[in-house]
Amino acid sequence: MGERFKGFKRWIFVGSVLFLAVFLSAAFYWRYDILRTTLDPKVPFQTYEPPPAPDYAKPAAWVLRSQAATAGPADVFFVHPTTYDGGRDWNAPYDQPKAARYLNRVMLPNYAAPFARVGRIFAPHYRQASLYTFLTLRDDARDARRFAYD
Repeated sequence: MGERFKGFKRWIFVGSVLFLAVFLSAAFYWRYDILRTTLDPKVPFQTYEPPPAPDYAKPAAWVLRSQAATAGPADVFFVHPTTYDGGRDWNAPYDQPKAARYLNRVMLPNYAAPFARVGRIFAPHYRQASLYTFLTLRDDARDARRFAYD
């Protein structure tokens, strides 16, 4: 009786390992489809209520607004790359504290700082299009990307 049960356990183990291997292989093969599906806002852009536009007359609408009196040969207007992964929204609200911390910690030192030798740097907050808009060819995505810079 024990020998027969031992073989059964071995088959259960082998079957479980094979099932796990097939499952992980399928997840790896369709990883971009899975990512696209999880990032899709699932609401048409036409019915989506977008975040309000930043008021660039106020200092809070700027990630970086140089106050230096001395200027280099040129002023630099820097629009940082999209950092908003999305999920529920097509466009990011410009006043998120978590996004501002990431911009100050990663984006500005690595992407904007090299331009400091040229002159004063101005970097606005804007309603970034979500990462999903760059992974699909839907008209909604094109509208969201266009809206980000309005």
